[in-house]
Amino acid sequence: MNYCQSSFSGDFVTRSVTVSAGISTTNEKSRTIRTVLVTESPVTIIDLEGRNEIDEILLIEGAEIPDSKQVPLFDNHKRSGTQSIRGSVRNILINRNELMGTLHFSSLASDLWTLVKEQHITDVSAGYQVFKSDSVYIERKKAKVINGQMYRNDGERTLVIRTRWKLKEISLTPIGNERFPF
Repeated sequence: MNYCQSSFSGDFVTRSVTVSAGISTTNEKSRTIRTVLVTESPVTIIDLEGRNEIDEILLIEGAEIPDSKQVPLFDNHKRSGTQSIRGSVRNILINRNELMGTLHFSSLASDLWTLVKEQHITDVSAGYQVFKSDSVYIERKKAKVINGQMYRNDGERTLVIRTRWKLKEISLTPIGNERFPF
């Protein structure tokens, strides 16, 4: 299980995946990288009330993606203003149990593009909104069927399955929490 040093702002949560040249597609001329953004791997977060660690699974089929198929690309979830935008993530789509997208680096983000290209920055993190009404909690040693699939909680913490969640942004981050190469 991966631990998430997640930021929490109301119902806004973050989680990361690792980017690796072996799985992603890099285009230096257009300064883009096609990669995995989110998986269904469980990640430890702080619950909505901010009191306890819980394990969370985001069902990819429950992802709400903007009609534009694009979200901002930020530097480490700094979303206080437009100066934090380092580019955008476009062509977002579901591919089996993964959310995929293409990172487009702005010409103003040359430093970050270089750090990613040289593999000094290897992780991205999704910022997303969750909905309590679309969250199924499974206590330890219990199981539930969700959308026709059995989920069993053999972990140490409560497990929450998010059947609907809204992607808000993707960030470059120094340390991720999902260990999945991109």
